[in-house]
Amino acid sequence: MENVMIIESVCKRCNHKWIPRGKKIFVCPRCRSPRWNEEEGIIRGDKNLSPDSVLDIIVNNPIFQEDLMIIGGIVRN
Repeated sequence: MENVMIIESVCKRCNHKWIPRGKKIFVCPRCRSPRWNEEEGIIRGDKNLSPDSVLDIIVNNPIFQEDLMIIGGIVRN
């Protein structure tokens, strides 16, 4: 008997799991998000952040450390 691999898709927005009918998936069948395979952004996830908390997220995030050093004029090799 032939083995068949079934690939399950997972929406990164609502965590819904399903088996797609076709090869291309346009939206999540549960939440209808066209961005079902993209995670929420760092700031986009919570829209009620104060400016101080947004600045705190940016300054303390390791993703932005290199850019902040370049902007601040500190270049380390």
